[in-house]
Amino acid sequence: ARCYLGVQQETVLGSLLRAFRSEFDAHLLGTLPPAKPFVVAELLDIRDGSAVLDERQVDKQPDWSFDASWHGSTPVELHAGRHSTNDA
Repeated sequence: ARCYLGVQQETVLGSLLRAFRSEFDAHLLGTLPPAKPFVVAELLDIRDGSAVLDERQVDKQPDWSFDASWHGSTPVELHAGRHSTNDA
């Protein structure tokens, strides 16, 4: 259930911080170069034993659109007819 999402997030992030504390600290201090981007994309299919991912994910904006730029509104604001104060 979605109400458990916060607990799941806390568990996963806490585990990552414990396992990779020195790496997190080094990035915060600027002694490690930025990590390469890693796209987490929707699994569309499995064909011949290989995952087929939605490669459009890299172009998706925070409002779930594929517009060239993000307008500053969240999906909830867009669907409710409200827009962010950042809109021009």
